[in-house]
Amino acid sequence: MKPRLSLFWLLPVLAVSAGCSKGPLDSPVSARNYTQYAMWKSDIDPSLTDGQRRALADAESEIKLGIQINSGGGGPEGIDAAYFEAIDGRTLRDVLQQGLNPKIDRLELESSAYGKVLDLDATIETREGDLPSADYLKTEIASKRDALQRDRDAIHAAREQLKELQLTTP
Repeated sequence: MKPRLSLFWLLPVLAVSAGCSKGPLDSPVSARNYTQYAMWKSDIDPSLTDGQRRALADAESEIKLGIQINSGGGGPEGIDAAYFEAIDGRTLRDVLQQGLNPKIDRLELESSAYGKVLDLDATIETREGDLPSADYLKTEIASKRDALQRDRDAIHAAREQLKELQLTTP
């Protein structure tokens, strides 16, 4: 009887400690250099969902794009070095937010610009009988509408990624 009783006090302790385990989003990113980052990604990859892997790839691209836009980057090595510096020691959750929120902001800005251009294009009239110009204008408007829709779809997808990962959206 005694062995059973001694296990009963251990069950609540195990249950509480199991609930406290960190998930992959709370893991710190190790990225002092390319090798360390590659090793970290290799180690964490099995614990990530497909959605988390996609979000990490999207966040990495967006953060690197921001570095390139803001500083010129200094070539691929400079962009990578700045990227590693920006993410090293932060949680994966922070890195995903750092990449996905600016992606949404950038796409919303692009969408707004497409909307304004489409409004202007709607006021353009071609000369009567100028079919090549009318066709060109129709093609341009259709192309911009498609681009606007792609941006809106990408914004929706990025917001869904943040929602799925339980991160905050802008």
